[in-house]
Amino acid sequence: MRNLCLSVILLSALCMMQACNQRATNTTTENADSISSADSLNAIKDSSPKLNVPAEKNDAQFVIEAVKGCMAEAAMGKLAVRHAQNKRVRNFGAMMIKDITKADKRLTALAKSRHIRLPDTPDTGKQKAIDSLSRKSGKDFDSAYVDNVIKEHNRYLNMFEITSKTSSDPEIKSFANKALRILKNHLEAIHTIHDSMK
Repeated sequence: MRNLCLSVILLSALCMMQACNQRATNTTTENADSISSADSLNAIKDSSPKLNVPAEKNDAQFVIEAVKGCMAEAAMGKLAVRHAQNKRVRNFGAMMIKDITKADKRLTALAKSRHIRLPDTPDTGKQKAIDSLSRKSGKDFDSAYVDNVIKEHNRYLNMFEITSKTSSDPEIKSFANKALRILKNHLEAIHTIHDSMK
């Protein structure tokens, strides 16, 4: 009889421990599921594209000026391919068209997502430079084109350096940083061409 009582008590205790363990396991699983679900939602929120972000005045001005520059440099690059006498100048013009087309696509996407209204044509000063170049040919064209690229790239370097340090928009800042490397490569290449033409 005494053994029977001990067996019942022992069995009851085991059942209670089993129930407690089961509840703890369920609670842990529920907590883990809740955490996992919350992490998934955060991941979705974090990975969502940043659309409709209004640009600050300085960032908007940078994007507009950079797009104007892209239009002018692409137009001049096309002129270089057609009018340059020096093969290196023609090749540089072709490289400019390729690099600037990529930059312009990125800038257009940034502008669209930030409601920045972009110009359809280069500004008056740039258009005059394009028109002037279009009337030149041979060595005169080569010299004028190379001088223009050096002058404009020095100006762009300054503009992009300022934006890469001061922009409050991480995507515009990142674009300016990446473009700086390309601008420096262009400037180095055009200086080499300039020196070879002396």
